[in-house]
Amino acid sequence: MSEEDVPTAEASMGAENSSFLNENVSESMPKEEEGENKPSDHEIHIESTSTNRNDRLRHILLGSTCLYIFFYTGAFYGWGPMQLMLEDSGHFSSRCNDDEQDLPCPKQSSILLNVQFVACLMMILSPLMGAAIDNFGTSAVMNITFLVGALGLVFLTIATSLGIDWMLFPTFLLIGFMSVVTGLFTVQTGLLYPEGKSRDRVISGLNALLDAGGMTYLVLWYIVENAGVALHAMCGIYLGFYVLIMGVATFCWMQVRKLQISNESGGLEVGSFDDLDEYAENETNLDAIKSTTNEDPCDKSEGGEQLEDIVENEIRNDTKSRYIIISHRPPSKQLMSKQFLTLAAFFAFHQSHNTWILTTTKDFLSYLGDDEVSRVRFI
Repeated sequence: MSEEDVPTAEASMGAENSSFLNENVSESMPKEEEGENKPSDHEIHIESTSTNRNDRLRHILLGSTCLYIFFYTGAFYGWGPMQLMLEDSGHFSSRCNDDEQDLPCPKQSSILLNVQFVACLMMILSPLMGAAIDNFGTSAVMNITFLVGALGLVFLTIATSLGIDWMLFPTFLLIGFMSVVTGLFTVQTGLLYPEGKSRDRVISGLNALLDAGGMTYLVLWYIVENAGVALHAMCGIYLGFYVLIMGVATFCWMQVRKLQISNESGGLEVGSFDDLDEYAENETNLDAIKSTTNEDPCDKSEGGEQLEDIVENEIRNDTKSRYIIISHRPPSKQLMSKQFLTLAAFFAFHQSHNTWILTTTKDFLSYLGDDEVSRVRFI
């Protein structure tokens, strides 16, 4: 390759990394002499059609992700209205004493709180499911999550229609699992967009919808209270929308898998790396080193430290170094990475705060003078 061709090759690499769903149609076409034939109009049309199709797939996936993140993933964290609906349906009312006329009684409310508490234990699986996504792919994990969530909502419909109290525990365990795993897809969906503002906006928007989704059960409670819809009927409708929305997202991820999309394309920007050897073993980074040095970094014929020297110099000179995804690091590096520690600290505080509010709200409202009513009505 001549010196005049180097800028053209670098520009081509930048165009390839601008989008995860852009098929590299021209990747296998070497750039040789200036007299080489240019791509025909037919080839250009095929590339344009493929890009448009992939853009549509990405936008459909984003739309379905926004819907299930709000209505199902985030709904798990808004337990209060769901407890009100279950209390109105008489679940666990058998725990109340015969002399207690007003429902819900303290024992009934307590065991319903335990249902949510047990379901929250599913958050422990978050690191394991993140590793599963990295090792087995988003499509495989989404397929399992779709089935688990559907089974949980089927159990909820059965439990509310037949009055089976004990079934609420496995029901919300399954729903909790679905919520935890789909919450991880906020980042996976964002990685399908070009690096920069587009990706940041997608991830931030999905996280905002996750937080706002806590009002979903409140909307369902309002419909049940004011529209005269039975709880089991509402759960059936809720299940139907789940199958539709999550089914579309699952299908889109299967298509992404067929296109063999790599989440590392384009990379994320960080200032440092935890492991130089790991950086060199990354195929994408090796290509970047070869394109700038015209040498093979894996060739140690001139010295045993040549590889580390090349990589270290590349990192120091490159202000936009490529990010190494957590799954490509050793287990000890994964657990000690800043990303994992920061995320663990955030969710530890966030969950402790939510649990504290959930378990102390009733006593706090009683302190404010709400003992005259059995519960607080939102409207």
